[in-house]
Amino acid sequence: MSNRLTATMVACIDLARIGGGELVRYAGGYWAPRGRAHPRLSGEWAGTPTVQALISRGRAQVSENRQGRRMPIPVAIQLIGETA
Repeated sequence: MSNRLTATMVACIDLARIGGGELVRYAGGYWAPRGRAHPRLSGEWAGTPTVQALISRGRAQVSENRQGRRMPIPVAIQLIGETA
């Protein structure tokens, strides 16, 4: 897999920087900074595939999980190499 970032991934990183380097998962697979109203209302969010792409490229790591029926589900990520 390429380490190159798409414009969507760069936008996701920028959104995480607004949230101090962190994004959390909201219902429906919307990822946005913590403590906001549902991000679908504001239009500022990233989708799960984009978040997963950042993790697989080593730009973010899962920082919080919730236990699902069979396995942990990521519910928060932190950018790697970013400080709040």
